Amino acid sequence: MNNILVIGSLNADLMVQVDELPVPGETVSSNSFEVLPGGKGMNQAICAAKLGANVTMAGLVGTDEYARILLEALQQSQVNSEHIRIVSEAPTGIAIVTTSPKDNNIVVVPGANALVDSTYIDSIRHVIKQSDMVILQLEIPLDTVYYAIDVCKEEGVSVLLNPAPAQNINPDYIEKVSYLIPNETELVSIFKEDYKTTLAKYPNKIIMSAGEHGAYYHDGNNIVNLEARKIQVVDTTGAGDAFNGAFAVAILQGKELKDAVDYANGIAAITTTVKGAQGADADRYKENV
Repeated sequence: MNNILVIGSLNADLMVQVDELPVPGETVSSNSFEVLPGGKGMNQAICAAKLGANVTMAGLVGTDEYARILLEALQQSQVNSEHIRIVSEAPTGIAIVTTSPKDNNIVVVPGANALVDSTYIDSIRHVIKQSDMVILQLEIPLDTVYYAIDVCKEEGVSVLLNPAPAQNINPDYIEKVSYLIPNETELVSIFKEDYKTTLAKYPNKIIMSAGEHGAYYHDGNNIVNLEARKIQVVDTTGAGDAFNGAFAVAILQGKELKDAVDYANGIAAITTTVKGAQGADADRYKENV
């Protein structure tokens, strides 16, 4: 069984569902409100675990009720949470998520996620060393992400970096990771050029997830587009996270890059058929991919 370590964010998602997203200044009504486990890191960890990987989640939560909800969800999904640190200095991170059938918008309050630092990374170095792949995102401090990448490099562990939400990334660290998986908006924000130019500069390394348009990468000769699955969408929240978790699992299973991207497309699509950022149950994934 492949060992995946996810270092990143754990959030409680405060979910509101609407028919159409409000425009600035507009008030709309909703009759649906839920508190669900989320955070890009946690979403990716749970998806990978549902797909059969041996997954450990690393990060920080507060001492509040939201932390209990998140830790229970990890346990139910058979994600190892023993290295998650509970801190009193900050509350558990939250995300206020407004979803419609077509799109979503999200406001994140980092809370304890902002306290993930190099000292914490040092405390889990032995876990990094035992991992086949480490998945990182940018909902923890960027300097901590850089430090974790350096530790992975020293330990010979491959890294999948999901650069979301987008920030300016030191190009040296793009070279150090095995895979970079942004969406199109994030890619353009980071590289300040069109996606075709960027993908050509990083063949077989940058995979751009593109929602209903599937995913793109450059194979060294041409741009490759793997089309998205045609499916009835209920909630797009967490689809990108599912793509990242599924891609990591597929690569560690020995799939070729094209097949891994196609597999990730399928899992991301199934995730959109249910409410919440953590997608369908494991059986539904197995039945539909």
